[in-house]
Amino acid sequence: MRVQVSQAVALAATLLASCTGHWPAPPSAELTVPEGIEVGWDPYQGGDPDHYNLLYPLSVSVKDGEGGYALNSIEVDFFSVSSGIYLLPESVIRIAVPEGEDGSDLREDPESGWFDADPDDGYPYAEFIGEFEDDYRPTYYQGVTDSSGVARVWLWIEDMPVSQDDDGELSVEDTSVLIDIGVEQGEFLITAAG
Repeated sequence: MRVQVSQAVALAATLLASCTGHWPAPPSAELTVPEGIEVGWDPYQGGDPDHYNLLYPLSVSVKDGEGGYALNSIEVDFFSVSSGIYLLPESVIRIAVPEGEDGSDLREDPESGWFDADPDDGYPYAEFIGEFEDDYRPTYYQGVTDSSGVARVWLWIEDMPVSQDDDGELSVEDTSVLIDIGVEQGEFLITAAG
């Protein structure tokens, strides 16, 4: 009789955990984080509303270290260590080709403010959609891995950290996004070009 009660409790705990839709990583979980990106940034334009921002998609993966299979529905915490780098869910970003009122591709118009770049270079054109509020600037985001074991977040780089030397010269500092699955941590580096 004792075995049946403990099995019932284990089954109930499993069902309750599955109702939440996600759970902490098991002890055997392994986190894979890309090395990072290098961005060109002018330290003298920080805080300028006409200064460009960068949207960058960040994907990390979680797999079982013993079996090598992808772990889905695992909680993944993302932390930005800089106040000018924000973490946005996929639901507020849409990949887009910037179009003018006449339907023309604004990447072709030097007056449009869109820089002329190859869309296949890894930096997609994107726009905010849905219920996005202009003052929404979170530095923490909790994602959940999909069926492939991947969790995604958009990095909105509005400003890079800047330091000043004794001569008054400004320089852009490197920064990062920390990723945590409870049993393992990783770091995505954002380095200044130059």
